[in-house]
Amino acid sequence: MSARKNVSEWDARMGYIGGLPPHPDQHQYLLPTAAPAHDGIAWHHAQLKPPLATARLPRSEAIVSLGIVAVVALVVMGLAGWAWWAVLGGVLAVAAMAYVLWDRRVIVGADFIAVRQLGRYHFATFDADRPLRLHPSRHGEVVVVDTDDGRHLRIREAEVADPAVNDTLHGILDKGEAVADERVETLIAVQRGQPGHRFLADLFR
Repeated sequence: MSARKNVSEWDARMGYIGGLPPHPDQHQYLLPTAAPAHDGIAWHHAQLKPPLATARLPRSEAIVSLGIVAVVALVVMGLAGWAWWAVLGGVLAVAAMAYVLWDRRVIVGADFIAVRQLGRYHFATFDADRPLRLHPSRHGEVVVVDTDDGRHLRIREAEVADPAVNDTLHGILDKGEAVADERVETLIAVQRGQPGHRFLADLFR
């Protein structure tokens, strides 16, 4: 049995994500988990290796996005004559958006990228034999990562603009560990340090 296969089986038993196991000195940063990560999905950050960079949506971005949803909800409630079902729907819509904004985060490690969405981390692992796959969105304005569970998740502009995440993504590209064209490299370079209030707009860009 090859050494790499032994490592993979050890990773699977321990519930670690992203290729080779961490240095023994790093074990203290990994919490035990009852449900190991599998099939490109992790339920808790403890199932991820120590990250190199983590990005959450800036507070200003969350406020703008939540404000837009709240205004739309108020308009709908007003047009419906403040019927109970309209008020309930508006409150639920605002609450749901607040949860999505709070829950959202992107974690980049030495050999994985994880995007948290609706309570779960969808991750993409990569190594010398299987590079990370990054590509632009349909309209070419947002970076998309192909995850191990077959999803194509957008990394929002505000997340790519985070300096730590941006530097890590540049390092992955510079090392040739990702399959990406010039459009992705341009998006990552241009968006550094320039977050825009486009969380909702990124859905269509």
